[in-house]
Amino acid sequence: MSRLALYIIDDDPQSVSLLTEYADHVDMDVHAFNSGEKFFQQVDPNTENGILILDLYMPEMDGIEVLNELVKKGPVLPIILITGNDTSSLRSASMLARAYSLDIIASIVKPIRLDYFKNIIEEYLQEQSISQ
Repeated sequence: MSRLALYIIDDDPQSVSLLTEYADHVDMDVHAFNSGEKFFQQVDPNTENGILILDLYMPEMDGIEVLNELVKKGPVLPIILITGNDTSSLRSASMLARAYSLDIIASIVKPIRLDYFKNIIEEYLQEQSISQ
Protein backbone atom coordinates (compact mmCIF):
# COMPACT_ATOMS: atom_id res chain seq x y z
CA MET A 1 0.00 0.00 0.00
CA SER A 2 1.34 3.47 -0.87
CA ARG A 3 2.01 6.01 1.81
CA LEU A 4 -0.45 8.79 2.41
CA ALA A 5 0.65 12.17 1.04
CA LEU A 6 1.02 15.31 3.12
CA TYR A 7 0.68 18.47 1.03
CA ILE A 8 2.09 21.56 2.73
CA ILE A 9 1.37 25.09 1.52
CA ASP A 10 3.49 27.43 3.61
CA ASP A 11 5.95 30.19 2.68
CA ASP A 12 8.01 29.69 5.86
CA PRO A 13 10.92 27.30 5.14
CA GLN A 14 11.44 26.53 8.85
CA SER A 15 7.81 25.51 9.24
CA VAL A 16 7.98 23.34 6.12
CA SER A 17 11.18 21.70 7.38
CA LEU A 18 9.62 20.94 10.77
CA LEU A 19 6.40 19.56 9.23
CA THR A 20 8.45 17.43 6.82
CA GLU A 21 10.34 15.96 9.78
CA TYR A 22 7.04 15.31 11.59
CA ALA A 23 5.59 13.60 8.51
CA ASP A 24 8.36 11.00 8.69
CA HIS A 25 7.11 10.07 12.17
CA VAL A 26 3.66 9.24 10.79
CA ASP A 27 4.92 7.57 7.59
CA MET A 28 3.70 10.16 5.07
CA ASP A 29 5.16 11.38 1.78
CA VAL A 30 5.63 15.15 1.79
CA HIS A 31 4.95 17.52 -1.09
CA ALA A 32 5.73 21.11 -0.07
CA PHE A 33 4.77 24.30 -1.87
CA ASN A 34 5.72 27.83 -0.89
CA SER A 35 2.59 29.28 -2.50
CA GLY A 36 -0.98 28.36 -3.32
CA GLU A 37 -0.31 29.04 -6.99
CA LYS A 38 2.42 26.39 -7.15
CA PHE A 39 0.18 23.90 -5.35
CA PHE A 40 -2.64 24.33 -7.87
CA GLN A 41 -0.20 24.12 -10.80
CA GLN A 42 1.08 20.73 -9.66
CA VAL A 43 -1.73 19.07 -7.68
CA ASP A 44 -5.34 18.24 -8.47
CA PRO A 45 -6.97 18.37 -5.02
CA ASN A 46 -9.94 16.35 -6.34
CA THR A 47 -7.93 13.27 -7.24
CA GLU A 48 -5.09 13.18 -4.74
CA ASN A 49 -5.12 11.04 -1.61
CA GLY A 50 -3.70 12.75 1.44
CA ILE A 51 -3.96 15.68 3.80
CA LEU A 52 -3.36 19.36 3.10
CA ILE A 53 -1.66 21.63 5.63
CA LEU A 54 -2.44 25.24 4.80
CA ASP A 55 -0.83 28.34 6.29
CA LEU A 56 -3.26 31.26 6.40
CA TYR A 57 -0.76 34.11 6.05
CA MET A 58 1.28 34.06 2.85
CA PRO A 59 2.13 36.72 0.27
CA GLU A 60 0.27 36.79 -3.05
CA MET A 61 -2.34 34.03 -2.56
CA ASP A 62 -3.10 33.75 1.15
CA GLY A 63 -4.78 30.82 2.87
CA ILE A 64 -8.29 32.25 2.53
CA GLU A 65 -7.78 32.61 -1.22
CA VAL A 66 -6.56 29.01 -1.36
CA LEU A 67 -9.70 27.92 0.51
CA ASN A 68 -11.87 29.85 -1.97
CA GLU A 69 -10.11 28.16 -4.88
CA LEU A 70 -10.57 24.76 -3.26
CA VAL A 71 -14.31 25.43 -2.93
CA LYS A 72 -14.48 26.21 -6.68
CA LYS A 73 -12.73 22.94 -7.53
CA GLY A 74 -15.21 20.75 -5.64
CA PRO A 75 -14.46 17.90 -3.21
CA VAL A 76 -10.94 18.25 -1.93
CA LEU A 77 -8.37 16.91 0.47
CA PRO A 78 -8.96 17.17 4.22
CA ILE A 79 -7.26 20.28 5.60
CA ILE A 80 -5.24 21.30 8.65
CA LEU A 81 -5.15 25.08 8.99
CA ILE A 82 -2.06 26.65 10.57
CA THR A 83 -0.97 30.16 11.44
CA GLY A 84 1.75 31.93 13.35
CA ASN A 85 -0.69 34.74 14.13
CA ASP A 86 -3.65 35.12 16.43
CA THR A 87 -6.23 32.42 17.05
CA SER A 88 -9.19 34.61 16.08
CA SER A 89 -8.18 34.57 12.42
CA LEU A 90 -7.69 30.81 12.64
CA ARG A 91 -11.18 30.36 14.10
CA SER A 92 -12.71 32.61 11.44
CA ALA A 93 -10.98 30.76 8.61
CA SER A 94 -12.02 27.41 10.06
CA MET A 95 -15.67 28.51 10.34
CA LEU A 96 -15.61 29.85 6.78
CA ALA A 97 -14.12 26.62 5.44
CA ARG A 98 -16.67 24.49 7.27
CA ALA A 99 -19.48 26.71 5.99
CA TYR A 100 -18.31 25.75 2.49
CA SER A 101 -18.26 22.05 3.50
CA LEU A 102 -14.48 21.73 3.45
CA ASP A 103 -13.14 18.97 5.71
CA ILE A 104 -11.14 20.79 8.40
CA ILE A 105 -9.29 18.26 10.54
CA ALA A 106 -7.68 20.79 12.87
CA SER A 107 -6.66 24.41 13.31
CA ILE A 108 -3.23 24.90 14.84
CA VAL A 109 -1.17 27.89 15.99
CA LYS A 110 2.56 27.66 15.23
CA PRO A 111 4.88 26.39 16.51
CA ILE A 112 3.44 22.94 16.09
CA ARG A 113 4.50 20.24 18.56
CA LEU A 114 5.32 16.76 17.28
CA ASP A 115 3.07 14.94 19.77
CA TYR A 116 0.10 17.15 18.88
CA PHE A 117 0.70 16.71 15.14
CA LYS A 118 0.98 12.93 15.48
CA ASN A 119 -2.25 12.77 17.49
CA ILE A 120 -4.15 14.75 14.87
CA ILE A 121 -2.93 12.57 12.01
CA GLU A 122 -3.43 9.28 13.88
CA GLU A 123 -6.95 10.22 15.02
CA TYR A 124 -7.87 11.24 11.48
CA LEU A 125 -6.53 8.00 9.99
CA GLN A 126 -8.33 5.96 12.65
CA GLU A 127 -11.62 7.75 11.90
CA GLN A 128 -11.13 7.05 8.18
CA SER A 129 -10.47 3.35 8.73
CA ILE A 130 -13.60 3.05 10.88
CA SER A 131 -15.81 4.82 8.34
CA GLN A 132 -14.66 2.65 5.42
